[in-house]
Amino acid sequence: MADKILLVDDDPALLKLAEKILRQEGYTVALAHDGLEALSVFRRAPNDYFVVVTDYHMPGLDGVRLSQKVVEIKPQTPVILASADPELKNLGTHAPSIKGCLRKPYHRKALLTAIADSRNCFTSKG
Repeated sequence: MADKILLVDDDPALLKLAEKILRQEGYTVALAHDGLEALSVFRRAPNDYFVVVTDYHMPGLDGVRLSQKVVEIKPQTPVILASADPELKNLGTHAPSIKGCLRKPYHRKALLTAIADSRNCFTSKG
């Protein structure tokens, strides 16, 4: 079973903070600073990742487009979209590949809950 999280954000401070939180919880984390880098990382080893947590607004490839590419490669991979955009929930309705949303700035509990929920996204189905 995949045990790694792909964490994507073009804000280096937020990326490092989220990485620290996840590593403290025992997760293995791979980092990408934009959608194109994340897609490259994911393509190299898609079976390594059980979830992708991505920012929405990024140069090159935004989080919604990244989520679509991720599920083209490995359909059962849940993607969590993070954004400060007030229309965050509506973004998920236009992209079925998005299985969770995080309002930025998010806190430790919200991040961990979203990841735990994403694990159940596919394992709870028969």
